[in-house]
Amino acid sequence: MKTPNNVYIKILAEEYGVKAPVRYIDVDDKENCILCGLCVKACERIGTSAISLINRGTTKKVSTPYDDASLACIGCGACAEVCPTNAITMTERDGIRTIWNKDFKLVKCSVCGKSYTTEEALKFIESKLDNDEEKVCQSCRKKIVSGKFKEFYKIY
Repeated sequence: MKTPNNVYIKILAEEYGVKAPVRYIDVDDKENCILCGLCVKACERIGTSAISLINRGTTKKVSTPYDDASLACIGCGACAEVCPTNAITMTERDGIRTIWNKDFKLVKCSVCGKSYTTEEALKFIESKLDNDEEKVCQSCRKKIVSGKFKEFYKIY
């Protein structure tokens, strides 16, 4: 185990009756990453590949190139969402999302006014889908679509 002192790992280990071998020593109590690579795969699937596994041996970690703010990162947060140990820090404050040493301005939903994604993520999606839809959060989009279905089925 890379991080036997991780809270989530301890819970899983206890649940399954696994005891950490004595030879594994947790070097950094604050390190939660277990190097599963889910975040890297999510980033690749999104199509940005802003993060990757870097270094080798005991210094191996998930990071942006040279630990700097990645130009490829769109601040979508997919990596943080799939991380099983909450090792990726993503904060949102005053309309700014911070992840991977980079700040992103959040876009507000045109219906409810709630911040829901970054400008970079919207531009990226629009470029892939060749789509320029109204800036609406997922919750409001569901309401709009369900309303259209209700209207459609009233006709029949």
